[in-house]
Amino acid sequence: MSPKSGLTLGVEPASSLLSAVANAIVLGNKDRWPNLADVIVLLPNLHLATPLQQEFHHAAGSHTLLLPRVITLKLWVESVYIEQRIIPESRRLAWIYNALRLSDFFAGMNRWQVATELLALINACNRQSVTLPQNEADFQRVVSEAVRTTGNHAIQFEARLVHELWRALQQNSIDGIDVYGAYTLRLAKLAAQATAPLYVVGLLETTPVEEQFFRAYAQRQPVHIMGADARLSAESEPLFALFYSAWEAEKSNQVSPHLMERAMQLRKHHAVSPAAERLSLFPARSLEQEAQAVEVTVRRWLHEGKRAIAIIAQDRLTARRARARLERSQVLIADESGWTLSTTTASSAVMGWLTVIAGDFYFRDLFDFLRSPFIFADLAAADRTSAIAEMDAVLRGAKYVVGLNRLRQLMDRLDLHASTQHIARGLAEAAIMFGEKPKPFSQWLMNLLRSLEQLGASAMLQQDAAGSDLLRLLQSLLAELKAETAVYSLSEWRRWLDQQLEQASFRDRAIQSPVVLTHLGLTDGRHFDAVILLGADADHLPSVSDNTLFNDAVLKQLGLPGRTQRRALELQRLMQTLANADEVLITWQAEKTGERNAPSPYWLRLQALHRLAYGTSITDSNLGMLLAALPKVTSDDKATIPAGLTQPQPRAAKLLRDSLSAAGYSSLLACPYQFYARHMLGLREEQDVLEELEKKDYGELVHGALAQFHQRFPVLSQQDELTITEALREISQAVFATAPQTDYFSRAWSLRWQKLIPAYITWQQDRETQGWRWHASEVSAQQELSLSAGRSVQLKGRLDRIDQRRDGDALLDYKTANSNQLKQRVVNSNEDGQLAFYAILADRPVAELAYVGLDEDPIKTHTMKGEPGDIAATHRLRLQATLSAIDANAALPAQGVDSVCQYCEAQGICRKRHWRDEP
Repeated sequence: MSPKSGLTLGVEPASSLLSAVANAIVLGNKDRWPNLADVIVLLPNLHLATPLQQEFHHAAGSHTLLLPRVITLKLWVESVYIEQRIIPESRRLAWIYNALRLSDFFAGMNRWQVATELLALINACNRQSVTLPQNEADFQRVVSEAVRTTGNHAIQFEARLVHELWRALQQNSIDGIDVYGAYTLRLAKLAAQATAPLYVVGLLETTPVEEQFFRAYAQRQPVHIMGADARLSAESEPLFALFYSAWEAEKSNQVSPHLMERAMQLRKHHAVSPAAERLSLFPARSLEQEAQAVEVTVRRWLHEGKRAIAIIAQDRLTARRARARLERSQVLIADESGWTLSTTTASSAVMGWLTVIAGDFYFRDLFDFLRSPFIFADLAAADRTSAIAEMDAVLRGAKYVVGLNRLRQLMDRLDLHASTQHIARGLAEAAIMFGEKPKPFSQWLMNLLRSLEQLGASAMLQQDAAGSDLLRLLQSLLAELKAETAVYSLSEWRRWLDQQLEQASFRDRAIQSPVVLTHLGLTDGRHFDAVILLGADADHLPSVSDNTLFNDAVLKQLGLPGRTQRRALELQRLMQTLANADEVLITWQAEKTGERNAPSPYWLRLQALHRLAYGTSITDSNLGMLLAALPKVTSDDKATIPAGLTQPQPRAAKLLRDSLSAAGYSSLLACPYQFYARHMLGLREEQDVLEELEKKDYGELVHGALAQFHQRFPVLSQQDELTITEALREISQAVFATAPQTDYFSRAWSLRWQKLIPAYITWQQDRETQGWRWHASEVSAQQELSLSAGRSVQLKGRLDRIDQRRDGDALLDYKTANSNQLKQRVVNSNEDGQLAFYAILADRPVAELAYVGLDEDPIKTHTMKGEPGDIAATHRLRLQATLSAIDANAALPAQGVDSVCQYCEAQGICRKRHWRDEP
């Protein structure tokens, strides 16, 4: 043992701690001058290394010294080699999960989440050197005593569960040690090899094993533990005195003087408010106003020349919004705490691929996945974009919904662009690597990495900062779990991987900025020019949540720190960090979703103390007025928003097309502007994939079934009724089988039609008794319509059905609308143009124009009122005149009829809701 060994404790005001440390090292180690390199200084974080070096220069004066080794305890310990094999946390988590899986514990819950919480509790015991009783009954007795009950079955269950899992981890760890055991061995090795003085500076939190290490080290070399004392800090730093006076009751178990007495004592020692020009509170009205307050304040501070600004985020949602506003203002932020790896676009791409696999290439998941910039990045950007567009068009046209096998068939039998084939082939080959059987972790991870290579994503991920972190994590997990032989289903493994990504963090180290986004745990001892503490409401501060398995009493009985200890530590950090800044702004949302949102109790007490001591508020009213005065809308060209819009009346003769369908004519009758948008500009909503069978799709399937049926049985009166009924059922089943079977609607619509088949047979038989005979179905027809200026338009359409009788033909159109709607359509032939358009196309004598209602029993024929020939002639003349006027540049006004507008996709461009009333 060195004659100079021993352990000493020292306390200093927080503001002078580093200066005191530098002086103590320089003056206490003169026998080592000028070389102090073997002296070891442990700091809570390396951000303090630079200011400590500056203090060394002051302490050394004119002397030139080799400075001590400055490091954190964690980094120092990790530099020590040990021979024992360390069991990764990923394996220990898997052991706990398998123990839960083999029992009935937490059935139906996310067992990975439960396993993670249990592992955290067991690790807390290891970190605090807590040894659980070997006997389960003894362990339950300890727990029962803590909660003063012996009959609580829930507590007994939790105690038995934790004890069993703790024992299981011990049994599985025969051939290795966990990370906490390794940490203990490394500390012991450092203590045994102690050759230089050790200075421990500003560590707010130490574990029993670390305290034992300091004592063991002190047997060989001197150990100086130096920290900041709250009372001394309050005596030397006015702002700390304000916090200390306000929160003294929160930080100790002793009875504190009344708030009024503390206020008077504060006023006696500090006649001027310590908060003046240094600290202010800002209760924002909304998330957006809080983010705006952060943006404006940071920009002001930067303009004033502040170069060390910290945003301490208690609420990450508000922090993200504030960051977005700052970056929009060209102010970058260095994020010290980072964000979970699962929120990065790289992780979204990987988990998106697993979603595609699990969902058997469900089309929405597939195209969400293909939009990721990481996928098939080996293709040129233009080729990739066109290939995805081509694949999208093919699948939509084929009404593809789900199924890798069907996707392969569609892609294989079409002549596609080379890049599209490359994507289709890559998807199929990458999917083959997975399979459906349960596999060990290592096999799932290997399949994932190989599939990413096949998908052309690996190289792009490697080039991305978050992507490279993700790949390293996957490879690390693969190496750690190679020895695990337990198998997991795809869904189990996906939940595990998702949790691994949730626990891993990513930090973009490429950003260097005077503005840092951080949290209280990273601010120990640091000085900032300015600090914003955002999201500081009662929900986020104090921020320590209760343990989900055991309450504070049980934790205390087990020797673990409880909520009171953790909150006291957080408050100590809070006081030191805020008092160590030149200027502080504290913000929170005073309202959320229209309800009052309580501030942290810290600010209520601080505000009350300040009013009692100085008679003033520390709420920043100027910031609120400044934000209210800021312009709400800015524009580079200073354009003003128009007061209102009138009904649009475009003129677009050049856009009139050379062909027109029945749908186009109906649109023209309903609203000329709708016709302009749909059929002249071509602004149609993209045809969505048929995922859930709708009524219009049902109608198309019925049309197809009836066409096949009448081709097979043109006349029913000569057939056995049972035979033809069964024939129509079989045909209908085959036709409906072509529809997507991914939802119950397909089955429901099929059953609905099957129920109406007897009624349809009866209707057809009655029609034949009236002399009508089916002639044709789904007949394509066209007619040329000459316009006044010598131009012509081709009228095109498809006739659902043509019946014949001696007095002429009947043009029938099947409809699945109800009878009341069809009755209204046939009353006024001038308003309904569909059957009239078909009569124009037929170019033959027509005796009847009718809709056939297929929506209810009995099936009814709704005949158009009026002479069919006259109806066709009237509509032909009107259509000719209207198209001629459009061709002559006539206006196409938006009519704004509610019955039309409610189903019109052009509302967004005609902007009916914004029309102003004309005088």
